[in-house]
Parts: sequence; C-alpha cells; structure tokens
Amino acid sequence: MSGPLSGLRVLDLSHYGVGPWACVLLGEMGADVVKVEPLEGDHLTFSPPPYKNGITTVYICSNLNKRLAQFDLHDETVRETMYELVRQSDIVIENHRPGYYDRRGMGWETVRKINPRIIYCSSSGYGSKGPYKDMGSTDPYGQAVSGFASVSGAVGEIPEGMKGTSPMDHGTSQYIVSGVLAALYSREQTGVGQFVDCSQMHAGVAMSAVRASEFFASGVSPVPMGSGTGPIVPTRAYQANDKKWVNLSALDEPTWQRLCAALGLTSLATDTRLQTNAGRVEHRAEVDGAIEGVIATESSEHWIGKLQAAGVPSGGYWIMNQLRISEQVREQRMLEEVDTQWGRVTVGGMPWRFSRTPGHIIPTHKPGSDNEEILRVFAPKDGAAPVADLPNIDPVEGGPLRGLKVIDLTTGYEGFAGSTMGDLGAVVIKVEPPDGDPMRQLGPPFIGKDAASFVAVNRSKQSVCLDWANDAAARASLDKLMADADVLITNDQPTAARERRIDWATLEAKYPKLVHCSITPFGDSGPMADQPATDLEIQGISSQYKWLGTYGGPPVRLGIPVGPTYAAIFAFHGIMAALYERTLSGRGQRVSVSQLASQLSMQSTMWTSESEPDDWGGHASAHLRPPARGWATADRAILWGFTSGSVAPGGERGGDSGRAQQQRSAIATFCERLGIPEAAEGFPGGNWQERTRPLFEKAFKNHGADELVGWVRELGGNAVQYHNFESLTRDPQAQALGMISSYDYPGVGQVGTTGLGWEFSHSPATHGRPPLLGEHTETALRAYQ
Repeated sequence: MSGPLSGLRVLDLSHYGVGPWACVLLGEMGADVVKVEPLEGDHLTFSPPPYKNGITTVYICSNLNKRLAQFDLHDETVRETMYELVRQSDIVIENHRPGYYDRRGMGWETVRKINPRIIYCSSSGYGSKGPYKDMGSTDPYGQAVSGFASVSGAVGEIPEGMKGTSPMDHGTSQYIVSGVLAALYSREQTGVGQFVDCSQMHAGVAMSAVRASEFFASGVSPVPMGSGTGPIVPTRAYQANDKKWVNLSALDEPTWQRLCAALGLTSLATDTRLQTNAGRVEHRAEVDGAIEGVIATESSEHWIGKLQAAGVPSGGYWIMNQLRISEQVREQRMLEEVDTQWGRVTVGGMPWRFSRTPGHIIPTHKPGSDNEEILRVFAPKDGAAPVADLPNIDPVEGGPLRGLKVIDLTTGYEGFAGSTMGDLGAVVIKVEPPDGDPMRQLGPPFIGKDAASFVAVNRSKQSVCLDWANDAAARASLDKLMADADVLITNDQPTAARERRIDWATLEAKYPKLVHCSITPFGDSGPMADQPATDLEIQGISSQYKWLGTYGGPPVRLGIPVGPTYAAIFAFHGIMAALYERTLSGRGQRVSVSQLASQLSMQSTMWTSESEPDDWGGHASAHLRPPARGWATADRAILWGFTSGSVAPGGERGGDSGRAQQQRSAIATFCERLGIPEAAEGFPGGNWQERTRPLFEKAFKNHGADELVGWVRELGGNAVQYHNFESLTRDPQAQALGMISSYDYPGVGQVGTTGLGWEFSHSPATHGRPPLLGEHTETALRAYQ
C-alpha cells in the first residue's frame, strides 16, 4: 500500500540505530530507501545481542523497508554508482562524526554539486561545531549530557537513565525525519535543497523542553520524583491491596472532582485549599496520603475499573504478552508481526494512520542482497559526476515552513506539535476557550500567569479566544480560520470530536485540501478509544516502566512526558508527509496519531529483542539490572569510558593493535592520576569493569565531575556529566549549538528556553515567544473576515 512519500528516494548512508531507524520511518511512509553499507557491513549486524538466527534483532528492526547493498566506497566504479544514486535521490541521511563522508567524496559540498535539489541530513553525537563535535556518543551519554535523565529516578536518589532501551537514539531518529521533511517542504516551494544539521544533543535538549522550562521559570532544576512529577498533583502510582500498582492522574478541576467522588474523598473535594492544581502541589503529602489510604483498601483491578468508569485517567502496568493480546493494540496495529528470513519478529507498528495513503512495513532484506539490482538500476550515466562549484545561495529568512497556516485546537502537552511548526516558520493560531487552555494552570512554577509547561509547548504561536463549542458566531469564525488553513491539529477523543463537529467525516467535505491531524491517547477506534489517559498511564501500559528503577521496587516514570511528546513529533511527521502528498494530488487527508502507538513504535527494538531470540540474555533481561545512575563524583555523576571507538580519530572504526595499545595506555595514565594504578591491570578483560568499579568509585569521590571529564577527554576517552538543567546552561557544547536561548515575555522580561532540534543551511529557523491568552483574537479574526 502506497504511503504519502511514495515517489521519494532516500539514500541511507547511516549506521547503528539512529540514522537507520529514521530511514525505516521514511520507508514506512512510502519512500524508496536504498541503504549502502561498507563491505564489512553495518556494525549493528553483529553487535549488540540478542541475536536471532545469527543476526542481531536490533539490526532487523532498524532496516525494514529498505534495499540493502554493501560496497567498497573506495572503488571508483562504485563511486560513480553512488553519484548516480545521489542524482536520482531526494534525501541523503548519514549519522557519522563530522567529516566522515567528506573524506570519502560523499559529503554535502560534493553531493550538492551532483544534485542541487538534494536534502542532506547529517546527525552526529554533538553536531558539526563546538568543542564536542569530534566526540562519539551512545544513547546513555545522550541521556546524561542533555538533561534528559536528570528528572528520572526514585525520590531522593541520584538521577538515572533508561537501561536496555534507546530513547535518545530513537528520539534523534525522530528529529532527523522532522528535519528532512521540513526541508522537503521548503524545497517544494523554492526548488533548492539544503543541509540539515542534527545531533543527539540537539534532540535530547529539544525533547526535554517541558521540564527545562521549570528551571527557566524558577531557577531550580527539577529532580526525580519516582512515579510522580513536580508540577502536577495527583499523578503517580499508588499500591493496591493486591500489591499491584495503580496509576491515576487529575490534570484539571473537573477530573479532580470525579476522582474524589470515585474514591469517596468528599473532604478533599470540598477543601478550598485543594481547588487548584497549585494548591494540591503545595499540599502534595496530604493529597497523596489520602489517596494512598483509599487505594490500599481494594485490588488494583477494582480501582482501575472504577476510576475508568468515572472518566479518570488511570491504568496499571502491562507486560509484552498483555500488549500482544490487547484488542486495542491489535485493532490499531500498534504491534506488527513481520516474517523475515531469520524468522517471525514483532516490531512497533506505524505510529501514524493516513486516511488515503496508509503506508506499509516491508521485511528486512539480507545485508548486501540488493547489490546486483542497485548496480544495474543506478549504473553510471552522463551528468552524474560532481559539477563545478555552484554559486552560494543566500539563506531565506523565516524558516522552512514559512507561508504555512496552521490552526491548533489542542490542549495540553500535545501542543508541542504546533509549537514545532511555529518554530520552523509556520503561522500557528492556537484557538482557546475564553478561560484558556487548562494547561495554563498546570503549575507551579509559573511564568507570569501561565504555567512553565504551557509556555514550553506553545512557543511561536498566536492565541485566539473563541467559545466555538457553545456559540454559533464563534463557530462561524473558527470555520473561516479553517477554510484558509493548510493544517488543523486536534486532540479530542473520537466521541468528543464528533460531538464538536471537528471529526474528519465533518471536515473532509468542507475543506478537501485540509490536512487534519488528530492526536489521541489510544487511537481513533477500538474499545479504549474514548478512555482518557495522561503520559503516566501511557508509560505504564506501554511497558516502558520496566527500564527504570529497581526490579520489584516501586515503579519509576520517565521524567520527560514522552507519551505526548513522542506523539507530537510523530504528528509533525504525518502532517509534513501529508502536505508533500498534497502537492502531487491536490487533496488533503486525515492523519491519526496516538500516544500509545507512538510509545510502542519508539520501543520497536525491544519488541524485536523479545521475539524468541537465540539467547534470552542481553536486552531481553535488561530490566533486571540495577538502575543506570552513572558514576558518582564529589559533586555530579558522570559517564566515562575508553573504547577503541572513543580513541579512534574522525569516527573511524577502532580495534587494530595500535588503537588497542593506545586504549591500554590511556586507561593506565588515568588510573595513575587517580592513585589507583592497580585498577588498570587486566584491562579490558571481560569482568574488568565489575572488578574495578569499587576502586574507581572510591577515587572519584575525591574529584569533581569537571576535572574527571577533562582528564578522560584529554586522554582520548569519552566522558560527559549527568547534567541537570542548571548545569546544562553552562555547557559549552549546548551554548555552541544554540540549545540555550531566550525570549521577551510581556510583563516578565527575558525568559530562558531550549533551542531548536536542527540547523538549516538555506532556510534558518528561530523561535518566537508563547502568546498571552487571547492576545491575537482581534487581529487574527479581522484578517479572515
């Protein structure tokens, strides 16, 4: 079944997980993806475990929807074939360290001379500039250095990263897709391709925007709170009398009243101190204590059923087999069974549902199996070699989405989708009820009258107040706004959308060119379609919880609200893909994205690792490991290591005898400086880290994080701090990438914010400030009368 990107060709020059999974997503939306690997193959074919019939499970799920070739890029005949591939492609994606493909004749400056319309995305660990640009990175390092991990962990404990899964790798993949689709939209308007610079650090900081906003508002970095979160009460897990845990949340006042009624907490419902979220945050211990006492009297099944019947977001903690048999998951195809030549595997389903161009999942090919076809189809032709230098193209101000008009009817964290479009240059009109998006009250902390979290996901928008659900004249004004719009974004659940006449069946006939994106917790059909949920409940149901905390201990949530954040980014993908397809067909369509499908898609490697692997060790049992808290120092935890990859120059693969000797010499010098020379003995034997960890932990207590990180890097190793958001603002790489920015907020002054997830060579983007409530009502409505 064709997808919205049918007809586009992507040349995949990436390796490991970040670039390859980005290309999987593009392939699922219909792009023709050709991956070219070196002769020895992608490192992911043989590392890390688990394996399935001789190949790593993570390679299988990271290379769906592709033709796979393996070539020697130093061979001149192959080089000419690569140039022909470039000439016939729309997008090139690679995720090596800066300069890697420049040295192989396939860098941006060479490629653009072959095809001036090409979009070239390079995604490294830390971007193409700044003091860390030549360092490699892995998922744990990305979680630590970006602040992403700083808000996850048990109450009062050192922050922890997610173990056994790759939120930073897959999050970076999402940003690669976002960047190339934004550049594609710009190319369709200007005819000019461009270079998109992305990195793990770009993506990690951008995805942490909501929690970083709390620091910018208060000057205090948020900390881990177990299954809870700082700005909202109640939203956490409570233990029932069957020793199972119940998640529940009340993010607005009507839900709070329903929760109190369902639990019989009349005294809390009438307590004037608790009538706002801010009041409940102030009296957190009292609220939590009262709820704990009630939940402990009955079983988890009892309370989940009662709370869901009352319309209160709630749920439990599911495992893989519950997800497999869930009627909701099956109807929405959130998990897919794929028959490959290595056997049947489970992968995350496509996170989008397109009404006209559904897309598909194609099983992974054997590495190198498409060599003959690629060499034949892309045999060198005249005009494929690089031409003389092209004239410089002056950047076009306004961002890649300039001229695009978006109506945003979302409330809550899903506003991040519209904010992303606004940051990239679209005109985004946020339509709010007269008393505003309830998220404006989801604090403390506040920036002026608005909660920091609201400010974070509503940057670069206009605000128009309309009581369109209850007033006919206001609805007529909304209709005029939609008639002139390219995109409508909503997050009403299906029944509510039909009642408010913003469902696709109503909109399609009136606005045939409109792209309507609907974001819901569980999808637009199925038995759970109208069930409310917040990020907490999605994390529990999606099985994500098992990658944090201590096995058998209280559940720990990922502190970044990833359910709505991931869904919002996938929504952006779907919107941009549908807009591209509209340039060909002249027709709009509906794009449906759910939080649960987004979470399951983001954990695709985990589902594949549990698909009857050769050995059930490795990732399939990673949840049994201790929490991933890094290495404590005198002040802040760090991650560090000396590997052949970290000491190899320019991103080349290490491992030869020279690099091995360099590695041993570096660790010996490091141990001498720490006063523990005996720790270097036996490096890098299989149990070396386990045997020596007590020595390092004792020595590290005498040194600060800055000093230790400096030593490791000086000796050619890799090290980063476990940043919180305060220390992140002082990080020289974050500053070099522009990941710390600000805007002037009326009545407040300069307010800090996170930067964008990409840099564009031809259509540079920036961000605006969030709007005050109703600030643009008069001017926006006058423009559309």
